[in-house]
Amino acid sequence: MKYKQIVAIGLCAIVLAVIFLSSYFRQVRMEDIKKTMQLTEGTIVEIDDTRFKGQSTMHIYYRYYVNGEVKEGRASSKIEIGGKLTRVYLLYRKFPVVYSSKDPDESDMLILHEDSVKYGLVAY
Repeated sequence: MKYKQIVAIGLCAIVLAVIFLSSYFRQVRMEDIKKTMQLTEGTIVEIDDTRFKGQSTMHIYYRYYVNGEVKEGRASSKIEIGGKLTRVYLLYRKFPVVYSSKDPDESDMLILHEDSVKYGLVAY
């Protein structure tokens, strides 16, 4: 095999490993939150809309309080609509937040119906 092919195969293997590990740790984090889940309310404080090769990725940052202490997080919701309208609609809105009572910094904002289903809070 040529050197370039070996490098390409190696890079593909690394990318696949990163994707797999990212998915695995996201699942582990969600299961940890489910075990000691508490609910509160959070406010969306920032929306970062990044475009790469025609794809739009929206990162939603929120703030919530646990025992009077301010916490911050990034929502895992997959918001498919984008642009100024979404930003205006979502910014400073309040949504439920689930967090781990063991580690209140581990949290997720429940923006979409699927988010609530994911944590077993509503039937699908």
